Amino acid sequence: MQRTLGIGVIGLGHAGSRHARALARGDVPGARLEFVCDPKPERRAGFGVPATPDPAEMLVRPSVDAVIVATPHPAHLAMAGLALRAGRHVLVEKPLGVLAADCDALLAEHAGLGPRAPLFGVVHDYRAEPRFRWLGAMLRRGELGRIERVVWQATDFFRTEAYYAESDWRGTFAGEGGGLLVNQAPHVLDLLVHWFGVPRRVLGICRFGRYHAIEVEDDVTAHLEFAAGFSALVVLGTGEAPGTSRLEISGDRGRVVLEGPELVFHKNREPASVYRRRQASGRPAVDSDRLAFPPSGPTGVAIVQNFVAAVRGEARLLAPAEQARAAVELANAITWSSLLERPLELPIDVEGFRRVHGELVRNGSRRAGSG
Repeated sequence: MQRTLGIGVIGLGHAGSRHARALARGDVPGARLEFVCDPKPERRAGFGVPATPDPAEMLVRPSVDAVIVATPHPAHLAMAGLALRAGRHVLVEKPLGVLAADCDALLAEHAGLGPRAPLFGVVHDYRAEPRFRWLGAMLRRGELGRIERVVWQATDFFRTEAYYAESDWRGTFAGEGGGLLVNQAPHVLDLLVHWFGVPRRVLGICRFGRYHAIEVEDDVTAHLEFAAGFSALVVLGTGEAPGTSRLEISGDRGRVVLEGPELVFHKNREPASVYRRRQASGRPAVDSDRLAFPPSGPTGVAIVQNFVAAVRGEARLLAPAEQARAAVELANAITWSSLLERPLELPIDVEGFRRVHGELVRNGSRRAGSG
């Protein structure tokens, strides 16, 4: 029988404290909360385990087998790197990092550790949700045939002014690294590239501080063109209420619509491409199936459970860090495209965007990235 893994949590804001409480409650089989780390003493209190403001102190403890990194986004890669070099398995909150260039550096270092390197995963918890897993399996089976169009409207990430005001790092390029594209949108961007691959061209339209008194983007529209010949329209926002959660994927053999927990699959009895050539008028007959998915569990718990099972050799890691890098580059591309007011080809010049992001940190969105 394998022993229970001891897990430390670095960063005890909303996400980190949620992970720590889940571990302390025993919500993650095969793991226990062993240590917590945060610079603020009031956040470290109440977990019933040793606590420290210094990650290095946690990482020398042999009872800490793995860590969850839930710091502000710009520190994700630095903390993950410390833990990986100490031989600890790492699960980092999304996004993997703010800049694709920085992700590349740590991923190369991790790969250089060889086949016995610690596991390195990311909390892209949509990958563990039943509704998205069902959709992913459907796409892999080819039930929609050739993909024709994707439209994903996710404007239900509603946030108040108080949400940004409660933490001094939020709503700034220096503290958060960005806004919607590094905080809420990684869920959406990760699934798009996971299912369809990295787009070849991106046109982004970002509005900075449209709904909130912040300097970062809180309203985003992006048009993505894929090498297979179809496009995706992505609409994201944190200021609309009630907002919309609707994903529509159209293919030659039909269309699937996921709105909240309800999914409808409209199946053409004959592929559209065949019908167009064979018939003079009309359209293919359609059969419809409906599915309703149960509410998801607490955010992130399923990914932590999978991470622990993967460390114990009982499962495959659902969201490896090397796959999470693509969503970071896509977010960088959308931001840069918006600043330039023109489409960008992918892959982007990641070092070029590093310089642009430096301008955003120094000057805000009005004067960055125009060159």
